[in-house]
Amino acid sequence: MRRYRILILNGHRSYLTVDFNHTCTENNIILIYILSYFRTGPAFAIPDGLANRRTDDELKLGGYTPMEAHAWKKGGCLLAPPGTLAGRWESRLAYVQAPWHEPPKIMIDKREKAISVHNDIIRKNEHIAIYTDGSGYQGYIGTSMVIPAFGKQRTECIGTEGTSTVYAAEACGIKFALETTLQIADQNIQTKKLVIFSDSQAALRTLMNPRMVSGQTYIHDCIDSLRKCIDEDIDVTLRWIPGHEDIPGNEAADRAAKRAALIGARRQIVPGDMDNWTILAAAAKRRIRQSTKDAWEKQWDKQKAGKPTKKLVPQPSKRTLQYWTFLRKATSSILIQLRTERIGLAHYLWRINRREQPYCACGLSGQSVRHILMECPLYENERGLMWSRIKGFRRTTDLQALLREKKAAIAIAQFIIDTRMLDQFREVDPEAVGTYESAETAAQLEPANDKDTDVGTCTNAHADDIFMRDTGYVDLKRTGAVRRT
Repeated sequence: MRRYRILILNGHRSYLTVDFNHTCTENNIILIYILSYFRTGPAFAIPDGLANRRTDDELKLGGYTPMEAHAWKKGGCLLAPPGTLAGRWESRLAYVQAPWHEPPKIMIDKREKAISVHNDIIRKNEHIAIYTDGSGYQGYIGTSMVIPAFGKQRTECIGTEGTSTVYAAEACGIKFALETTLQIADQNIQTKKLVIFSDSQAALRTLMNPRMVSGQTYIHDCIDSLRKCIDEDIDVTLRWIPGHEDIPGNEAADRAAKRAALIGARRQIVPGDMDNWTILAAAAKRRIRQSTKDAWEKQWDKQKAGKPTKKLVPQPSKRTLQYWTFLRKATSSILIQLRTERIGLAHYLWRINRREQPYCACGLSGQSVRHILMECPLYENERGLMWSRIKGFRRTTDLQALLREKKAAIAIAQFIIDTRMLDQFREVDPEAVGTYESAETAAQLEPANDKDTDVGTCTNAHADDIFMRDTGYVDLKRTGAVRRT
């Protein structure tokens, strides 16, 4: 069977010569020539019904689509900020800068050296220093560019936390600085040395290696301005400087960025300014995540069932999901039953009328999750082994604290397997126990005494204890307990 390669071409056909076609045929290359070009990105992919609300007459004919209903009727996460989907949705290019272009002169030194180099540049007075910054304030994002030597600054509110990010504001500030650099060069031909100070390492590193990051529109403009500076023989260097170090220029840029954000917070922005805002993918993702989290918490508060789980998880969060990371099937199954208290123990089976009495085989109490993990004398040895396997967590009598602790998860599940109290886990596959991180699992489950505490095989209770646990027989003379009927 032959293998073929596909070569997709776009542009002029001048290179489609006879020799070129012959070479492709010999090397099993199939040519596909595109007469036009593809347009990608949210600006072109967003459905018309989301960009503009259909008229009432149009809606009468077919009603809302599911996505339209979510955006215009339900007020869900697809609903854009007020006055929207005005503004431009971000589109990103695969490549911002050709690989053969020389990277810009960007210096990122350590904190002490960066401050020292800055002070030397200011003292020598051979460069025009430009400072940039971005800031978020009361839900709005502001950016600034300040030139202390000329008493000049440029500020702008570029959006809200729902449409933009502080990282984008930092990149936008650098863009303003480069555009101002070109203007200065046109006005004063003799001034050819400029240095731009930014306290955002993330923005500077992206300029060194442009990628398909959110906020690329500002990076693209920075790259274009840097290329123009090179073409006009303008010596411009970008340097990182640490923020909040009482550097006058940096502090001035910080205050200017906050003032720009404050303009938005005070609703001093005219509607025309909002049309120029770029809605970033990173901000949209953050809004969707926050909307999902809010819906999760709202549903959690309304839920009346699951009281044992609510004791462990007062409010849902990412940490709740992290508890189950890398746990294998049997371990997860045991922990879910313990945490929800929906488990095949006598007390729960008695509650749902599947057993005549709720008592444990020891006769001291009902066979509940608390009793078997904290109190039952029949499992004293296995309980001691369980605590020896838990590293970095102090022994406690707080059941909720124990069940919440990630470090104790594997040891608790192994305790249930060792005691053989649940029929479904008496013959469990060792491959289904523990975590997917075998090294971590082995370290956490490593026994203190290899001879007496072999994990998965050891049950140190006496023979008569095992008989009572497995049969449910209660020896009242031995335990001294009185069973109620």
